[in-house]
Amino acid sequence: MLRPPARISRQAASQRRRRAKQRPVTFFASDRARIDHAVDESGLGLQGWLARAVDERIERQAELAALVSEAFRRFRAKCFCSVSEDRPLSLLVPLVARRLKKYGGHDGLKLAASSKPRAPGETRWP
Repeated sequence: MLRPPARISRQAASQRRRRAKQRPVTFFASDRARIDHAVDESGLGLQGWLARAVDERIERQAELAALVSEAFRRFRAKCFCSVSEDRPLSLLVPLVARRLKKYGGHDGLKLAASSKPRAPGETRWP
C-alpha cells in the first residue's frame, strides 16, 4: 500500500520560494503565448501565476522524493543494490522507474507508474 506523499515543512517551502524569486525568469517566444493564455485564464496576474507554478513544482518534487525514498526503502536489495541515493532527483526518478519496472515485480510496477508526470503538459516548467 502506498503512503501519502510526504509534505515539506513550511520553512523549506518558503526558502525554496525565496530562492526561486531570486533567479531571473526567462521567457521564450514559443512559450510566451501559452503563458499569456494561462495567466489570463487564472485571473491571478503574472506574479501570482508564477508563484502558484513554483509551489506546484515544489509539491511535485516533494512527492517524487517521497516515492524515490519509498522505492529505496522497499526494494533496495531487489532493485537498487548498486545505486546510491546521493544522485540528484532528476537523475534518480527515471533510474528508479526503470529498475522498478524491470526487477520490482507487480508492486514495483505500481510504484513506478505513480512516479510518472500526472499530465502531458507537466513535463515542462512552468
